[in-house]
Amino acid sequence: MHSQLYEFKYRLAELLLTITVDDHYQEKHTEMAEYLGVSYRHLLYTFQHFRDQGLIDKGKEIKITRTKLSHFLKERMQ
Repeated sequence: MHSQLYEFKYRLAELLLTITVDDHYQEKHTEMAEYLGVSYRHLLYTFQHFRDQGLIDKGKEIKITRTKLSHFLKERMQ
């Protein structure tokens, strides 16, 4: 995990790629927000942004799109 100097969206994307099992996110939002040092509201806003970009799919649970999230992180490096 990178330091908090990186934008939150990149830290969240990297964490999602690391902790998801079978590409399903199952953590509690409140615990995740606390762990990442952001508000619950900011976490939900970022999830919505990821959904709008097609990086995740949200139904009953959140399913990540691993290839798109990986590409999103690689774009940061360019």
